Amino acid sequence: MTPRGSRLLTFDLSSLEAQSLRAEKIDTPVETGVIKRPAFAVGVPVGSFNPEESLRSKRLADLKMHRNALAELTQELGDCSLSPDERATRFREVNSIRAEADWIESVLKSSFVPQHGELQLISPEHLLVNRLFNVRSKQTPRERMLSFDITKGENVVCTYEGPELRQSEGHVFMTLMNLTRDFKVGTEVSFEPGEMCRAMSGYYDGKSRQRLRDAIKRLMHAVITFPEFSVHLVQRFNHPSSGTWSVVLDNDIVRLFEKSSYIWLDAPTRRALPEGLATWLYGYVRSQSRLIPTSVASLREMCGSEAKSDETFQRRLYTALNALALQEIVDTGWSIRAGNVYWRKPRKALALR
Repeated sequence: MTPRGSRLLTFDLSSLEAQSLRAEKIDTPVETGVIKRPAFAVGVPVGSFNPEESLRSKRLADLKMHRNALAELTQELGDCSLSPDERATRFREVNSIRAEADWIESVLKSSFVPQHGELQLISPEHLLVNRLFNVRSKQTPRERMLSFDITKGENVVCTYEGPELRQSEGHVFMTLMNLTRDFKVGTEVSFEPGEMCRAMSGYYDGKSRQRLRDAIKRLMHAVITFPEFSVHLVQRFNHPSSGTWSVVLDNDIVRLFEKSSYIWLDAPTRRALPEGLATWLYGYVRSQSRLIPTSVASLREMCGSEAKSDETFQRRLYTALNALALQEIVDTGWSIRAGNVYWRKPRKALALR
């Protein structure tokens, strides 16, 4: 079933090479998860859809074709038998094809989220390593509306306005980007809510469906503001009582990645962690080239914990760090002494960098 008022466009994804990215290895170090599971559900475009413009694999195929043509022309320019007029013609062709290739690359950068694999989650660093997706417990009532600065060091990067978001919303946000990653931002993409719930948590029932719906609705009201633009984390969301749901990402969602380096997480590894402080720390660890001694107080402030004291938060840190060590995200030799966390990445992870 499709959302009322829309037409589900059916086409052969394999014939359009849409699956090529899923088999392609991303040249980025990612931890190997302990838990193996099926890939995320594939999003399907809704309504009018032009694969030539809106499908990443078609843009990549065009780019490859232009690069091959450039290589052939460059080789021809090495032919000493070319007349001056022929050489000048080849140079004009090279410049024209290079300009077209540069334009395609700019479209891929400005109209698609950064390329990542089906078992990878991705986020701008400044959204993941702060209190935007905080670690408060389920028993703590949510704030209906918040407004605060997102900082890096002493500098304000952007501001947030919207409902309180927690690690669960962060997981949904990254999963939606994974679901829509092969389509131009702004494309309405449908998905099966049951498949998405199973991919994220391993099961599906009425409560998990309701939690997913609530999380996406919160993301719709979440606004990140920079001096020159503002962006909603989700632009539009259709959620009929039966059948597929659909989402549209804000056209400016790509600009979030221009403002920050970004972090890759391994989806099965994140799913294996208890959601909360452990998943927040996973993003923090992945953002660091190496781990240095870090104060308990600073981690407590950064993650937005509701713990009333450093001592209370430290007890939660013990549990979370044990979970990270079990998944080989941090070395098992971590310790907390005199209010500081002493930790390092496993040697295997360091070797991958």
